Amino acid sequence: MGSGNDCGIVLRHALAEADELWRRCVVNGQTVKAAAKLMGLRHGQCAGVVRLLRKVGRVPSPERMAAVAMRDFGLEDQDIAEMFRRSERWACAVRGRVEELREAEPIPVFFEYLDEGLRPQDPCPEELWRRAAEIRSKRTKNYADYDSPVNERKARPQGRLRCFAWNGRNASFLSICPKAWAGR
Repeated sequence: MGSGNDCGIVLRHALAEADELWRRCVVNGQTVKAAAKLMGLRHGQCAGVVRLLRKVGRVPSPERMAAVAMRDFGLEDQDIAEMFRRSERWACAVRGRVEELREAEPIPVFFEYLDEGLRPQDPCPEELWRRAAEIRSKRTKNYADYDSPVNERKARPQGRLRCFAWNGRNASFLSICPKAWAGR
């Protein structure tokens, strides 16, 4: 399916391979690690899908699995269609029925977040950009002046950072303790 600019690389996701993961891991007892390696998929994704499958006790419909994949802000309808080897029109139709699908085939929300990436309470990318801009605007010191390895530990504010990743790349960092970055 692809956009034509993908150099022959096809987007794959463990959710689209739920039937195979069910057969390999739940029915035949293959380890998730071995299945992921043989299928060429990320271990974390596969582990999340197998957890979901065991919780539900069956393989949900492809539409329901696509609705789970749509929790990831970084995936557009074209990506979903490519992963599930369906048309973009199918993915658009699924996106329009997400709530209906969730009601018809319930899966606990916790199990819809497959790996370390997204969590139910995470803000959308637009909210991340807005918050990051707000925090940057409140800074009183220029921390770029302290980037030398000698001064880095002393100069940087002590706050916790959480990384939000989309498309396999770290896109943005947001301080959990904004006061530490806003200047006291």
